[in-house]
Amino acid sequence: MKLEENKFNWTEYVYISQELSRLPLTGQPSDTARLRAAISRAYYAAFCNAKKYLDSLPHDNISYNINGESSHDSVINCFFSDSKNQDKQNIGLLLRNLKRLRKEADYNDKFIKNLSNKAETAIEEAETIINSLEKLCKSP
Repeated sequence: MKLEENKFNWTEYVYISQELSRLPLTGQPSDTARLRAAISRAYYAAFCNAKKYLDSLPHDNISYNINGESSHDSVINCFFSDSKNQDKQNIGLLLRNLKRLRKEADYNDKFIKNLSNKAETAIEEAETIINSLEKLCKSP
């Protein structure tokens, strides 16, 4: 997506996620915190780019609630509203899954099984979403 002057590039969060997840595991509690943070940042990279994409559309084509608890679900659901566009459907599915991973990483205080794998999945899904959004921006 085109980076606007004086605007934060949300894709930077994916790069941070990659750095956090690639550091060697040390067996310390910080490993868990690092991997949880990687999942969370990957989600926000994808979510904020998805929101930015929706904001770029004519406002009569979209409707989502930016405030409140359901703002994330509202953005995600916008991608399901165009049932004929498989790319948008896939973005919605991946965003929904990423949100689930992010909520687990951010709010579950129990041990999370396969955390390294989940961080890797979150990063891959975020990259897929961002690449798909870039393709949508280029298509007529």
